[in-house]
Amino acid sequence: MRLLHFSLEGTFCLTDDLNDDLHAIPRYAILSHTWGAANAEVTFDDIQNRAATNKTGYAKLEFCAERARKDGIDHFWIDTCCINKANLSELSEAITSMFRWYRNAAKCYVFLADVSSSKRDVNGETDPTWEKSFHSSRWFTRGWTLQELLAPRIVEFFSRERVLLGRKDTLVQQIHEITGIPTTALHGKSVMSFSIEQRFAWAEKRQTTKAEDKAYCLFGIFNVYLPLIYGEGQENAIGRLKKEIGVTPAQIDEVIQKRYDDGRLNIERLSGKSLPLEYCFINLGIIDHVRDSDTRLVSNESDRYMVPERLSKFSLAARLKVETPSKSHQISLSTLFEPRKQENGTQLRPNRVLIWGRAGMGKTTLCKKIVHEVYKNSLWKDLYDRVIWLPLRRLKRIESRNTVELLQKEFPCTGLGERLPEALDKLVQDNRTLFLLDGLDEVSLTLEQDSPGEFVLHDLVSRSHVIITSRPHSNRILDHKPPDLQLETIGFFSQQIEEYLQQVAAGTNTEEIRSFVRERPLVQSLAAIPIQLDAICSSWNMKSFPRDNATMTTLYLTISQSLWKNSVLRLGKNFDGKPVTRQQLEHWSWQNVKKLIEPEIGFLQELGFRGLCEEVIEFSVEDTDTLETSRQMPGDKIVHLAFLRVSDSSVEANDRTFHFIHLTFQEVFAAQYFVRSWTSNKALPLWVGTVRGRLSNQSTGSVTPEEFVKSRKYVDRYNIFWRFVVGLLLTERDREHLHRFLDTLESEPVDLIGLAHQRLVVYCLHELSADNEELECRIRNLEDRYVRWALCESRLTRNWYQRSGFHSTSLIWEAECSDYVLERLLKHKETEKEVLQVLCRRPNISSKILDTVIQKLSESTSEDVRSYAIQIIGQHCSHNQRGKVLQLFHDTQCLRTTSQEIIRAWRETSKLLEPAIETLLQLLQGPDKNVRYEAARALGQQATLPSTVIEVLVQLLQDPDQPVRYEAARALRQQATLPSTAIEVLVQLLQHLDWRFRYEAVSALRQQATLPSTVIEVLVQLLQDPHQDVRYEAAMALRLQATLPSTAIEALVQLLQDPDQPVRYEAVTALELQTTLPSTAIEVLVQLLQDPDQDVRYKAATALGQQATLPSTTVEVLIQLLQDSHYKVRYIAVRVLKEQTILPSTVIEALVQLLQDPDQPVRYEAVTALGLQTTLPSTAIEALVQLLQDPDQPVRYEAARALRQQATLPSTAIEVLVQLLQDPHQDVRYEAARALRLQATLPSTAIEALVQLLQDPDQDVRCEAATALGQQTTLPSTAIEVLVQLLQDLDSPAYEETIKLIIDRQEIVSLVPTFGSSVLQHFVKHWFSTSSVICFIEKGCFCIRASGYFQRIPLLQHQLELFRAEWRKARDDLGLLSLMPAFFDINGSANTISHARLGP
Repeated sequence: MRLLHFSLEGTFCLTDDLNDDLHAIPRYAILSHTWGAANAEVTFDDIQNRAATNKTGYAKLEFCAERARKDGIDHFWIDTCCINKANLSELSEAITSMFRWYRNAAKCYVFLADVSSSKRDVNGETDPTWEKSFHSSRWFTRGWTLQELLAPRIVEFFSRERVLLGRKDTLVQQIHEITGIPTTALHGKSVMSFSIEQRFAWAEKRQTTKAEDKAYCLFGIFNVYLPLIYGEGQENAIGRLKKEIGVTPAQIDEVIQKRYDDGRLNIERLSGKSLPLEYCFINLGIIDHVRDSDTRLVSNESDRYMVPERLSKFSLAARLKVETPSKSHQISLSTLFEPRKQENGTQLRPNRVLIWGRAGMGKTTLCKKIVHEVYKNSLWKDLYDRVIWLPLRRLKRIESRNTVELLQKEFPCTGLGERLPEALDKLVQDNRTLFLLDGLDEVSLTLEQDSPGEFVLHDLVSRSHVIITSRPHSNRILDHKPPDLQLETIGFFSQQIEEYLQQVAAGTNTEEIRSFVRERPLVQSLAAIPIQLDAICSSWNMKSFPRDNATMTTLYLTISQSLWKNSVLRLGKNFDGKPVTRQQLEHWSWQNVKKLIEPEIGFLQELGFRGLCEEVIEFSVEDTDTLETSRQMPGDKIVHLAFLRVSDSSVEANDRTFHFIHLTFQEVFAAQYFVRSWTSNKALPLWVGTVRGRLSNQSTGSVTPEEFVKSRKYVDRYNIFWRFVVGLLLTERDREHLHRFLDTLESEPVDLIGLAHQRLVVYCLHELSADNEELECRIRNLEDRYVRWALCESRLTRNWYQRSGFHSTSLIWEAECSDYVLERLLKHKETEKEVLQVLCRRPNISSKILDTVIQKLSESTSEDVRSYAIQIIGQHCSHNQRGKVLQLFHDTQCLRTTSQEIIRAWRETSKLLEPAIETLLQLLQGPDKNVRYEAARALGQQATLPSTVIEVLVQLLQDPDQPVRYEAARALRQQATLPSTAIEVLVQLLQHLDWRFRYEAVSALRQQATLPSTVIEVLVQLLQDPHQDVRYEAAMALRLQATLPSTAIEALVQLLQDPDQPVRYEAVTALELQTTLPSTAIEVLVQLLQDPDQDVRYKAATALGQQATLPSTTVEVLIQLLQDSHYKVRYIAVRVLKEQTILPSTVIEALVQLLQDPDQPVRYEAVTALGLQTTLPSTAIEALVQLLQDPDQPVRYEAARALRQQATLPSTAIEVLVQLLQDPHQDVRYEAARALRLQATLPSTAIEALVQLLQDPDQDVRCEAATALGQQTTLPSTAIEVLVQLLQDLDSPAYEETIKLIIDRQEIVSLVPTFGSSVLQHFVKHWFSTSSVICFIEKGCFCIRASGYFQRIPLLQHQLELFRAEWRKARDDLGLLSLMPAFFDINGSANTISHARLGP
């Protein structure tokens, strides 16, 4: 597709071929007309040769350009000259694309050469009688103009005098009478919804110059694509068209919708009941592929309690992948395809989306939700006509190398017969079909190479418009065409858990379940998983449900018993020759139920263990054949086990695959299998590694349970498994098994850093409860050791990172920390503040801990400690403890200080309990104005307040003290919805004689998202209030309304001339937020762009910048403002222009000039504007490259900044940037390094220069160089050698940056044993503080386990001893050895603690 536009010389010229890329095609208009004589029309060659002006058809180009310019459109398309008809391929593509081109046009102008709008009667007077000639116009008789009438959304008709006669929607009745086309089609109803016979009838009387065009002009009407064969004749062309039509898109879409209406979208709960899709919450989070830093934030659903990810990644929520990401990383389905800012600053609309999700996290629900929303609620209707949900597992059984067979399997047995798959396959080739490819992980490794299934898979995942779902897995199949956006399914938010319980689990137990979930952090993490929450609800009424002391093990055992009972019924088990009934199961003990299902239990235990060890989560019937218990579990029984989900129940039993309903159920069964081996001292078999995602059938020997524990205790995927093992061993009668297991955990090999081992221990302790003195003694000793480790970590990280502005003790933040541990840590000055921070995040704390916190408040003099303590009291204070808090308020020695201090802390707390709010309500009505002020301010932080509080706040709007009135109004503003009684009182105050009360009333109302029309009318009247503060607040209140009536907008436009500057400012700001302003408002704002007052020009430009599209005349004025005398005006002009998706070349040229502007903010915005262009024209890049060599340092600096946003720079630019790495000014070197950092790959010369830059005297430059090198996937060996050499020079300025660069790189790890103690210190310090690495000595090897890799480095005996000595010295220099010498002993003496030898 080519478009016409004006060149710099003022002549018409064509764009390059835009390849139908929606993102590259600018907004354009299109012309519809009837052709004149063959030599009269302007052709493609005429435009190319600039020979168009001497033809009569040139007037049509001028007309179309003139109309487009008036409508703010820079580009337009005309069929006579925008197609190279000499190129048959291009002509064919244009004809098949014509309907779509007309449909996508912003406007279609119909030029009626035979209709005049001005005829003279006998007296010489004008007689507008165009209607008659309009009815008989030749335009209505031509074949091609049918699609030109129906496809565009806006069609405007013009006479030969270029006078607008009307639009399609205003002339609909006349057009209907002329053409016989239904008015619904003229109003925009899809032509595909009309019958084939109707559409042929619309074209029956129309004529075309070429006979074959009688068929070809209908391609778009019927949405078919056929080759052009001029010469075949009209009859053959029509015949081919009718044959191709066969199955219409409307029929296909009807079949698709019926397929999804047949119950396929039903969600079945574990209880067997259906779950309405509106309660299937889907939460998605953006996966950040930038290297995680220590300060990346993870949300706890309250911005106040955001903590660095490195602290939260060890939590159970993080292990289960249900932790809530920060709000900036959350995304909703409705905004999935909205443009997003990329790392290089450009905007990209994602068309290819990959969504990761673990089992039980709702991937299938996600697919059903998407299909439901698309077909029931018109989700993404502007982008897609249909969505095709394809379970990729079906690819395992196809035999042909195209998608037709797959579509036949997905849409079988329809009334359209065999025509449907082929017709559907052709239909979905366009960009209006979204493929939902479900379960990539199930086939990416299991499909045979070069098989038909693999061929079709590559075809599908390469499509331009896809959503792909997969479990976390290495999917290299996507490497050749990566997704535009990667997301992951995340757990329920706390509010969604509440809604689920209210709607889905409604009943007498709802409140009990809610309290059970809310009060336990562990259960909250589990309940965030949809399947787990369902399981808790389904098993709640069981007598064995652990409502008091729930651990993961006791909870899962109870849920398992409930699910086993369901399985007994599904399997049709018999007792005494009769089928077991649900009534019998309700009264039987678990031991009796267990006897019926012992084979099935053994099968799941072995399946879970094998899958965990071999990293298999999707099983086939073939996998079960490798199990010892397979003979007891025929394939047809698997579908009846409530713990498993069959991937596709519509296929034959032997072809099905299945998985556990959630990975934690696989882990609990695996733990049961292991515990059986542990208690019986039975060896565990070892198997050959997994092949293509399947269980191996070859054993490689066996290993003792003790050896199994030692070799896998620090492996991430066993983290939850070990918790279950400890919890299950606690249920064994012989406690010697439990103590022996804990001894084995404590034995060699031991984590040399230490923190990973402490976490493992505390996770296991969380599953234990002491029921005898011996076990209690052991638990207490391990907890005491954990306290010492937490103190150790706190002291060391505080010393190491005291200058970084952030200090944290990761062990304290573990959710599994017991009250005993926290209480002991609260007694230490160095950890009390951090423990209080942890308690602020906890949903529930014990009364004993709360009493300690209250005591801290009364004793501590630390402002931070007191502040956190008060927040905790506000969140967790019960009615029983309210008296202790009130006593603090009435302390005669510090009445005002303490009460105001408490209130100030509570105003930082977004969720106060009822006792705290009641306390504030009392203070709100007290005599002290300062206390009233602070109480109102604290209540202003609460999202929802009881009506009694709102009533008092409304009364306070008439308080004699102005600060109190202000805070009362502010508190009312925070309420999303005020009760009608409060609004009525406020409306009355709007008419108060005293302007101060009017002011406070408006202030209180302004936060209401939707105000009644009566209130808006009063606010509009207040825009003329005699007092400027009232006018200001009224304008602000109107600004916050989503939509405003025309009267309000007119009043705001008038307010632009208010004598008070803040009032004018608010008026403009209110107009800014209206995405569509009436033409009168825009005209006033455009006039204000030339106002003599610079501030007025500034705000007018700001308001215009909020409009989605700007007419070309406005853009021209803004371009003029780029040369304004005041920098603020130039600055805002650039800001407004940069919001335009594609900037004209004139604007880019002006921006390049502004790079030398004397004012830094202007240069900065010019740089940003240029950087936001996905691809800068070569002229702009050349100019910027030249500026890189400018003698003026600021110019070089700004040019480098502009270039750094370009995703791909030419080699000439990279060469100059490499030279700038040696620039005499550090700012230029910094920007050059940063520009190079954003390039995907760098030449060796750039890498060498960056390595040298690590020795730069400026720290920021060194950091950028290190970051740039860190972005490279691999570094050449020469670079590695230089980096290692730099490590040996402790006094080098590059030392710190070199350490940061290489410390986590896998290629450096093998060199760690060769480093001396001075270098090792940095590795130990980094690994200790980030907990990113586990390392240990095992069988003469230095072993290191980090995220993404495990490395075993063999050492000779003398190397091992030398490394031990250097490591010990490094730890000693850091102060670790003296604190915990036994735990760091790597000479062979393990830190094994025998339970029999432990004292109190």
